[in-house]
Amino acid sequence: TAQNVRNYANGSDAQIEAIVDSVASHTEMYYKTIYYSSLGQYVNDDSGVIRCSDKVFSDTESKTCRGSKGRFYLAWNMRAANNRLASTGVYIARLELIVKVNSKVLTDRTRDFLWGVRRGKANAMDFGL
Repeated sequence: TAQNVRNYANGSDAQIEAIVDSVASHTEMYYKTIYYSSLGQYVNDDSGVIRCSDKVFSDTESKTCRGSKGRFYLAWNMRAANNRLASTGVYIARLELIVKVNSKVLTDRTRDFLWGVRRGKANAMDFGL
């Protein structure tokens, strides 16, 4: 509202926090991930929406996405669409992100990554440092 904007420009810390909390409560991030083998063959995909008020943020100080300081993590369970484990090799991961506040798109981004997967008995080394 016009009053909120005036509060943001001239308001107290508490008024500014109230405005930020209001905006955060209407923030959503839509994601879609697609995984391909190094030869371009489809492996798996996933999609969903994370809202700033989702329970995944309940352990943060603010109980919203504001407590995550703008950072989040998505993980792949390294399984193909048929639920088999992905084999050793290089994979192409495509991440599509859309961030909306009050249905206004603030970010619409697509990025591709190359990931290496290694299977075997020894997946990590301990150097004892």
